[in-house]
Amino acid sequence: GVGMNLMMWKEILEHPHEDDYQKLGIYNVQRRLQLSFGKEYGLSLKEGVKEGTTVIIRIPRKNRE
Repeated sequence: GVGMNLMMWKEILEHPHEDDYQKLGIYNVQRRLQLSFGKEYGLSLKEGVKEGTTVIIRIPRKNRE
C-alpha cells in the first residue's frame, strides 16, 4: 500500500469501522494484545507515507529457565 500517517493510525485504533475489515482487524489485534499482556504492549506505527508503513508488535519476552 501507500502507507499511513499517525493521524490515520490513531483514527483506526480509536474508531474502528465495522464495514472496513482491514481497519477492524488492526483494532482487534491491538485490543487482544493489550487484554492479554497489558496496556504497555500492542501495536505501534513507524510512519512511512509513500514508502509503506512499519507496524511494530510489542509483547513481553518469555523468560528462559
